[in-house]
Amino acid sequence: MTFQSINLGSAPNDGTGDDLRTAGGKINANFDTLFSRIDLATTEVAGLMSPKDKAKLDAALTEVALATTESAGLMSPEDKARLDAALTEIGLATKDAAGLMSPDDKARLENALTEIALATAKSAGLMSATDKAKLDAALTEVALATRESAGLMSPEDKVRLDNALTEVGLATKDVAGLMSPTDKARLDAALTDISGEELATKPVPVVGDEVVVFDSEDDLTPKLVPAGAFAMALLTRTARTGVAYTLTAEDAGRGVTMAEDGANTVTIPAGDTLPVGAVVNVIQIGAGPTTVAAAEGVTVNGIPAGTLHIAARWQGVSLWKIGADEWIASGAFE
Repeated sequence: MTFQSINLGSAPNDGTGDDLRTAGGKINANFDTLFSRIDLATTEVAGLMSPKDKAKLDAALTEVALATTESAGLMSPEDKARLDAALTEIGLATKDAAGLMSPDDKARLENALTEIALATAKSAGLMSATDKAKLDAALTEVALATRESAGLMSPEDKVRLDNALTEVGLATKDVAGLMSPTDKARLDAALTDISGEELATKPVPVVGDEVVVFDSEDDLTPKLVPAGAFAMALLTRTARTGVAYTLTAEDAGRGVTMAEDGANTVTIPAGDTLPVGAVVNVIQIGAGPTTVAAAEGVTVNGIPAGTLHIAARWQGVSLWKIGADEWIASGAFE
């Protein structure tokens, strides 16, 4: 657009010049043309400024320190003090306080955060499916630090960790290690209360074809020995009386003798009265015949009727619990 000149007429108020509206339109158009051709000054361009003025301005701005928490910058000391006081009184928004937020905005924010699902091993959360796949792939390749490998640790940090672990003393009978003196005293007291006699009265733990034993009350290290040898060496006799007797947990690993002159019955109980793996030997030493019967719900393999009769006096049967309410009988019976 070119420059537009205002027609002033031949004489004042003779009606031959531009009216006020037309003259104003030309003025606006001329300014629009002027400003469209002007480059405003920026950090890279001088605009209407001379190169010297632009250089002066750049130098001045370089020396200007912006206000920070420690410096007033271009602010006066009084204004900086007022700003610091105002910021001190402003409470930032937290989980429990709205701070400068309105109660409505705080409620909206809490609702939004409640609905946000964080990324987990199975969920992408706010991550895109592509980024989740990349993260999973990266984590798959990450080797965690172990005794032999530094993993993501630097070699120096791995050496420091190894040295620190080397200096850590584990708790033993004589040393507390990382335990507090109080906890060490409690542990010592608890171990002192355990005796070989007490252990001998407990059902013998069975591991496969072996049983767990302890040498003495001073040596509580568990050892495995063959079940057969253990049973022959440590079988304890328990004399039971009465015409009817039901096995108890105390009979596990023992020989139960029945010395009645008349007929008598030994019942295998249902449930967990005796642990799986328990072995009970029942021997008839009296003149009265001894019958072994299974309680309701108990299966004795090889005995369809659920009962067996010991063949004769001084004979017996070995009962072995192999599962919940499931037993095997072997010996002299009919």
